Amino acid sequence: MIFYIILLSGLGTLGYFGADMYLPSLPSLETYFSSSKAAVGLSFSIYLFGITIGQLLYGTLSDHFGRKMTLIFGLSLFVIASIACIYSTHIVTFIIWRFIQALGACASMVIWQAMVIDKFDTDKTHQIFAIVFPMLALSPALAPTIGGVIITLSSWQMIFITLGLIGLILFFCVIFFIKETIKKTSQTKGNFHWQDIKIKYLTLLRSPIYMGYVCTLGLTSGAYFCYLTASPFILKQMGYNAMYIGLSYIPQTIAFMIGGFISKKVVDYFGLKIMTYCLYAFVLFAAILFCATVIFPLHHALQIIIPFSVMALLNGILYPRGMSLALNYLPALAGTAAGLAGSVQAFIAFVSTSILASLLFMGVVSMSVIIVLMAIGGLLFFKFSQTVK
Repeated sequence: MIFYIILLSGLGTLGYFGADMYLPSLPSLETYFSSSKAAVGLSFSIYLFGITIGQLLYGTLSDHFGRKMTLIFGLSLFVIASIACIYSTHIVTFIIWRFIQALGACASMVIWQAMVIDKFDTDKTHQIFAIVFPMLALSPALAPTIGGVIITLSSWQMIFITLGLIGLILFFCVIFFIKETIKKTSQTKGNFHWQDIKIKYLTLLRSPIYMGYVCTLGLTSGAYFCYLTASPFILKQMGYNAMYIGLSYIPQTIAFMIGGFISKKVVDYFGLKIMTYCLYAFVLFAAILFCATVIFPLHHALQIIIPFSVMALLNGILYPRGMSLALNYLPALAGTAAGLAGSVQAFIAFVSTSILASLLFMGVVSMSVIIVLMAIGGLLFFKFSQTVK
């Protein structure tokens, strides 16, 4: 069971490692490709867009062809694209391969969740999610930290070699250690029935309960992706090196992990009303982040790190229970539900980071404003979904 949870965590973190490990190298990529901050920032946003598209496909594909075969295909694509990024000679080529890399990575991001729904009952699912999601939270700190060490000792290309090796290890683990979790009788036989697929998605999209949780979590987690997009440039302008930029993500990650570990106990004690309280607090600390970075002069990284660490703690409380409730809403559609949930959240992150990438000339101002707006949006969306519930 321990090995299984570790493997699930590895599959779940692959997409985040692909997104985050190269963050300390963004300034180096700007120099290497003789490109602008906006274009280099777009390589992050386009990765999120790839995850948005891919998760819609993989959820349904895994329901049709099975979890294992779909995983093998996605991991193969990730490894190929990771190697291709190394040989890119132009920022446009690099961005295209980043998109393809994301299409491969999101297979594991979707399917590990569907595998848990397939294999375990609701209570066990909640327990596993409460263990795995905090472990997934290591990636935003671990990946940039590893990336910072690699680029300090070597080059940005070595980061993508490392990503390719990680994908290859997971590829062989899936082949030799993963058994198909979806019953053959549950798989769609024959060709795709697009009308049935349409009905599945419409059923989920029309549910205020499912979409309420998914969009709320998408907005709060999207705020974090905005932080990841802007912070390397902001911290570099403040005089911090790549190593420090990587290490700066550790406090937020620890905070998210703590939130994840206490999430079940907190929700069991206070009930779902704690989600509303956490969202109010999320808005409050987004406002504090704005004040600490925009109203007052930005002198130290702690002005960003401290308020965002508290927001990460709150997000850690919200995320495991919110996703568990969303995916267990219709367990028969586990693959489709996991894919749609990931796609909606990635799309929100893609739109917000794309806007932010185009406004990076404003630095910390644009980051703080967008994070405040997303925090307010998450609260309002959650309250509305609970009203029409």
